[in-house]
Parts: sequence; structure tokens; C-alpha cells
Amino acid sequence: NQGGRTRALAYDVQNTSVLLAGSATGGIYKSTDGGNNWLKTVCPANAITCIAQDCRAGKTNIWYAGTGELSGSSGTATGAYYLGMGLLKSTDGGEHWSILSATAGLSSTAFDSDFDGVWNIVLDSTNHTQDEVYAATYGGIWKSLDGGNTWKKKRSGALPNYSYYTDVAIDKNGVVYGTLSSESTHKGIWRSVDGETWVSILPSGFPAAYGRICIGIAPS
Repeated sequence: NQGGRTRALAYDVQNTSVLLAGSATGGIYKSTDGGNNWLKTVCPANAITCIAQDCRAGKTNIWYAGTGELSGSSGTATGAYYLGMGLLKSTDGGEHWSILSATAGLSSTAFDSDFDGVWNIVLDSTNHTQDEVYAATYGGIWKSLDGGNTWKKKRSGALPNYSYYTDVAIDKNGVVYGTLSSESTHKGIWRSVDGETWVSILPSGFPAAYGRICIGIAPS
């Protein structure tokens, strides 16, 4: 009955007293009173790394979560992975979660899918005709236009040199930013206005070798 480190935290844009928290080893918890009390949700996975809400009008009951702690999980032996089970989706405000089948691996103990380790999820709230979702996973950045039913990798590099760490962010105008650590040919920091064509914005003089890069975007 302990969650381990809290890796993900989000509030409901419809009611900021509603909070969802994802833990590194204990699943997803929900509070409806600003965090004073919490209940564990019905969730098939334990290693939760990120949570995102669909903030569009009429869609706010839809939430996504990533699984798979690939950086020092507290629930396993030193150096061991706490593998995920793909991406999760809830259509009832985070009460019940199910695995998106397109992201599910074949094994819970062996790494067999990029979605065994998800670093981040973001949604494009400017797209009102498609359910546009981005996931930063081990090995690359993925895009879905149907709410996670199908995915295409948009940044990755060539085998066997995949980036271990990635991140993805999106601004209020739908511009997407992605980062990949220096192991791959797509390494660096990227910008895309449509999630399809990417332009490198890595600063000149940046170190040749680097690990995890995280992005934050000012609301302004």
C-alpha cells in the first residue's frame, strides 16, 4: 500500500481540486479534495511515469498515462528496470485505466517494446478534428492521430543506436518540441509545427555527449 516516488502529478482543468498522481511502483491515485484524501484507481500497471489530460471541451474525461521506470526505480534491485506495460488510457476521469493495445508488449519481465519505458505524454489541444497524442519513449518520439489506437515513430535514429532518454512538449499553438539523448543519429533538440517535419534547434557549442534533456514551455 505504498506508491514509491511520485513521478506524475496533474490536476483536472474542469476542477482543480481533482488530482491524479502516478507512482514509480504503486499505480495511479486520485484525490477529489485537493490532495487531503486519496484512493487508488483501477489500474493494470504499477510503474507510472507521466499523466496527461485531454483539455479540449467535451473531452476532459479522457486521460493518458505512461508506464515503465527506466531510471533508478526504487522497487527493484540496484541497476534493474521496472518495466512498463505500454500506454494507459482512461475515459472516465481517471477512475479506471486500460492498456492501449498498440503499445502493449509481449512480456512483463523482458524489454520487448519502446513503450516499456515512457518518459512523457502530451496532447495537441489545437487539433479539434483528431485526437493527436505524442509519446516520448525509450528510442524515440511517437505520434498518434486516433487517441492512441495506432502510432508512428517520428524521431528515433537508426538501429542499433537509439536514444535512451527522450522528452516531448507542445505549446499552446500546437508547436511540438522533442529531445533525444546523444546515442542516436536523431540526437538533440527539435522543433516541429506539425509533428511531421522537424528542424534541429540544438544550440551551437552544445556538448557532444549528453543524457536526459527535459523541456518546459512558458504559458506566455
